[in-house]
Amino acid sequence: MQVTVNLESALRRLREKFHLSTHFWIDAVCINQEDDEEKTQQVSQMRDIFADAEFVMMWVGEEDELTAFQFSMIEIWANYGVRVPESSQLLEHEREPLLEVTEAIEDEGVNEEDVEALLLRTPEVPARMEKFFRRPYFTRSWIVQEVVVSRDAMLVCGSFWIPFDRFIDACYAMGVHSPYRRLRGRGMMLEIINMELWQRRLRAEPDRSSDLDLLYFLSIERDQEATDPRDKVFAFLGIADQTGGLPVAVDYTKSVEEVYTAAARYMLEASDPLEVLSTVQGKWSELSMPSWVPDWSQRWRGCGSLNARWTPTPFRAAGNTKAILVPCQDQNAICLQGFRLDVVRQSGGSRLCNKRTEHGSPFITEDSLRADIKILGLEDRIQYDLTREKYVDAYLRTITCNLSAFSSRLDDQSHALERPAFYAWIRAGRPGVGPPEQVWHEVSYDAAVIMRATDLFISEKGLLGLGPKDTNA
Repeated sequence: MQVTVNLESALRRLREKFHLSTHFWIDAVCINQEDDEEKTQQVSQMRDIFADAEFVMMWVGEEDELTAFQFSMIEIWANYGVRVPESSQLLEHEREPLLEVTEAIEDEGVNEEDVEALLLRTPEVPARMEKFFRRPYFTRSWIVQEVVVSRDAMLVCGSFWIPFDRFIDACYAMGVHSPYRRLRGRGMMLEIINMELWQRRLRAEPDRSSDLDLLYFLSIERDQEATDPRDKVFAFLGIADQTGGLPVAVDYTKSVEEVYTAAARYMLEASDPLEVLSTVQGKWSELSMPSWVPDWSQRWRGCGSLNARWTPTPFRAAGNTKAILVPCQDQNAICLQGFRLDVVRQSGGSRLCNKRTEHGSPFITEDSLRADIKILGLEDRIQYDLTREKYVDAYLRTITCNLSAFSSRLDDQSHALERPAFYAWIRAGRPGVGPPEQVWHEVSYDAAVIMRATDLFISEKGLLGLGPKDTNA
């Protein structure tokens, strides 16, 4: 049978490492990818297959000229003080920056600020590590379940092997230092850390934790990729909470639209809040689906779900009221009971200048924020009646999804840690001279991420809110 070049490399490495009598299960070989019925049967058992395996091999690809350096760096951070590994594959010029970092970490009197300063002086170290974390393997949707349910896992790159637990230790150690926090590949580092956290949760609660439901995984893992768009849902069924029944049956005879619609309807009926509706990005979807169904094949284009579960207080515009689904004969429609609070008078916000920094982070210019306030006529409004705060403050809280330094959803420690300049300015009483440059910088990042996928609207009564890009007055 024909296999990909990547799989051929993995198989050859396995033959070098293990005895010929060792048995391996490889989905691309053991499942007939052309037979939808066989795929349906086998993929339904994927969780059990990986959970029962003696160990799971995380094959990230064949090694290259940087692999020896990268694995040496992983070993250093995993131990946070080990000497540079003796490796015949590590060239002398590669050992020099590693030795400098290692000696600094081993110094009993060194502090984290010293280590960060050293890393800033040796930018080639984080830059080379970023290339490792940006390998395509880490973007696959299926790796989450494979790793989370495994009893033992090994990270493998060509001839280099390291236990997954050691790799996790390295990710934790690297993640606290600013040169690594600024890397565009840091998202993959956090992804690995998340997998270890979920692994611990599922080991402690084998029946799955109720807050790790399907919507949670689909939302937080939305940017992961899958060759078959249906796998964006199927890949997380084995680790999502199933106390309310199986969310969606694995069925490759169903179309992408049918799978996504079934998943959306389940999530609407299984939970009280209508959180799933805030994950819809209809403007960019090319699938023919009802407007209330999220297209999970699309990457996040904004802040994601408004009810971000990592914040202390969830987003609940409707307070403690429960969502009520009304039976509807049209399967492509959902019927809800609700209250009419007001009418949208004006919508916009896409006029904000959404750019990117040299590191790839989105931002909105201060000039465009001030211009938007003027266009909306907010500069003449003194008080936001709903909360009795300054109208401009309410505007800034709205376009940052109430996650800025103004927010009551975050505690003081979170404010000071995530947005220190903004927090300090708020605590000082917001002097009339306006916020300093660093404050605008912190606000602009929050707002830019959110306004990529939403538009601000103003109601007839002057209420501010966020809606999808196609919100109409």
